[in-house]
Amino acid sequence: MKIHKIIFDRGTGLGNRLFPWARAIISAKKNEESWIPPIWTNVRLAPLRARNVKISNLLFKFFLINNFKFNLKSIQALWVQKTIKHNGLKNYFADLYGEENLLYSEFCKQIKLSKPASHFKEIAKMYPIMLNIRTGNDFAIKYETDFFTGMITQIKKSVNSDIAFGIITDSQNSTLIKQLKEKGCFVINNKKAVDDLYLLSLSAVIIGSGGSSFCCWPAYFKKIPLIIQENTPHEYFRVFNDQNKHLFIQRNRLTEENIKLIKFQVDNHYQHLD
Repeated sequence: MKIHKIIFDRGTGLGNRLFPWARAIISAKKNEESWIPPIWTNVRLAPLRARNVKISNLLFKFFLINNFKFNLKSIQALWVQKTIKHNGLKNYFADLYGEENLLYSEFCKQIKLSKPASHFKEIAKMYPIMLNIRTGNDFAIKYETDFFTGMITQIKKSVNSDIAFGIITDSQNSTLIKQLKEKGCFVINNKKAVDDLYLLSLSAVIIGSGGSSFCCWPAYFKKIPLIIQENTPHEYFRVFNDQNKHLFIQRNRLTEENIKLIKFQVDNHYQHLD
């Protein structure tokens, strides 16, 4: 059996690592090759420097230990017969259109969740709209508190005042998180990075952080509307093709069309989780 090693240009988080992973999956399918779940480790100092990251999560969320199912054949991959470079960071999602179902299916098969999938579905039923807030990343992007708090206010006023919002974040103690808690949002403390990404894939709407590929993957996998703050770098990911570009909302004030889309997603959310 041929064993191929995927090369990463630099130590990256789960979101960026999934780009070469996706191309390896597609390549394996086209060439009828076997696929072995990856053993990933990732040393990132930024979360430690931020000083607001939950230390108990470092192994599983930032070093990516035990996020994918262990396979004895993965040990064989340490002595590779061939090295292939699946970069993917140039085109991001642009050449992955049409492969969403395949990649999401493989992702769900390969990941090792910390709890049964039914546990995350129950959380998704309680919190149909998820905020993915990145504060301890390797690049410095300043997020306006007004964007997240303002978006919650708009949705509650225009869609449903009783909508519950869940927060998935790499920061537990920032001022922004504290303010969102005061507005009734709930911080979900998952153990692993794949827990977070899988839970996001079950949401009706994602309000994400500009410049982070992490929130892009669940939006891409399941065609979930993705709301991003204005004037933050994000469009270059090209999460959606022209047919689905209405799902990408990069603005601070929602239009009537945006509100109709969010309402439709929330109203039809629960039937997709049963």
